[in-house]
Amino acid sequence: MKSIECTEDQSECDGDAVRVKQLQVAELARMLEQQAVTLFDVRPPDERALASIAEARPLDASGQEYLFALDPGAPVALLCHHGIRSQHAAQQLLQEGFRNVYNVRGGIDAWSQQVDANVPRY
Repeated sequence: MKSIECTEDQSECDGDAVRVKQLQVAELARMLEQQAVTLFDVRPPDERALASIAEARPLDASGQEYLFALDPGAPVALLCHHGIRSQHAAQQLLQEGFRNVYNVRGGIDAWSQQVDANVPRY
């Protein structure tokens, strides 16, 4: 199992960005309600403590173990603060063989503004 760690430096997370599907937060909300996607939060614990989505699994060691046990064709969405780090992580998942990978555009910030105003902005 390969650890997924991404920074805002693109060179650390090369991948085929064309195949990462961009997901708007309203569509994510619908997919979560229908249990049609597994959501992972790539942010570190201090950021997740500020604002989070209940259905999101942290992409820590336990979350990565869960992720890599999924079928590579299972729909997986990745979330961060604004969608940059999650895009890099999504590209890395494509390199690992996952085929149905989504990046949440706008991240938790967009979720707070468009889906759930009770989620704090930071």
